[in-house]
Amino acid sequence: ASYDAYKLFSVFYPVLLVGFCHWLVWLKTRSSLLRGIAVMMMLAVLVMNFRGAYRFAERVESTPLSVDSDLLAVRVVENFDEVQSLNILVPDFWARLWANALLLRKAQYFPTHTYEGRLDTPLRGEWDFNGGMLQVRMPEADTLTVNRRFALVRNASPFFLRARLGDGWHGTELRRGRQTQLWSWSKGDATLELENPQDRPLRVELSFSARSLVDRDVQVWVSEHRLATLPIGTELAPKRVPDFTIPPGKTIVRLHSRLPPTRASESDARLLGFALYEILVEVKPDDGLPAERR
Repeated sequence: ASYDAYKLFSVFYPVLLVGFCHWLVWLKTRSSLLRGIAVMMMLAVLVMNFRGAYRFAERVESTPLSVDSDLLAVRVVENFDEVQSLNILVPDFWARLWANALLLRKAQYFPTHTYEGRLDTPLRGEWDFNGGMLQVRMPEADTLTVNRRFALVRNASPFFLRARLGDGWHGTELRRGRQTQLWSWSKGDATLELENPQDRPLRVELSFSARSLVDRDVQVWVSEHRLATLPIGTELAPKRVPDFTIPPGKTIVRLHSRLPPTRASESDARLLGFALYEILVEVKPDDGLPAERR
């Protein structure tokens, strides 16, 4: 809609104004009434055009689609000699588009398509490029951190895993400012999916910031084991789940609250459980791992 408005105000209206001016010249030998109507119509179009352009400018100033400092910092990855190919796992379309544009000197693979002909492909990259509210960190040189929103993890690492949001979430929301803030509300119970491609268990730590519309307790379950019960209040606060082990394959982490979800507001009919920000899945070192696999 914004692009159509841009074309309308930048292309079609100026042509119409020229047409009105030509009509006014053509009417110079006509009655003063017709000339007056023509002038009034031209003034009306001018006023409405300026009003629309002003409102359009206001929308552009507050647009969520802007390139902030976190996103622009992605270009530093082109200076990493050890990184030759990337799986672009950034879930947000806008950030994924710009990551693609800022890293054109690196081979890129996508699980979902990106604008300008970047289609989904098998993930053959040596590094996973993660960005968004859910991050994975691995020990030592197996993680290259760009900033709080973007990082790379090495696929060949013996600590490598992937993490994603599972079921039970509303769409990711964001707030622009000096630093973009990302969060997602649960619909009630919600899950995280951890995929361990190794042939042995991995020890991980889960942390995030959370808030709710009402005070509630959230239980963290893995399989049939309750790992923790976390109190979540109305103010955003950091939370940490004690270390736990995930076996090879897919593991579902379930977040459960006995308190039912709450309606957002009179103008927002969504039922909201709890909101999570800056989810971090950190793989812990395994001192028992043979040296040749580290």
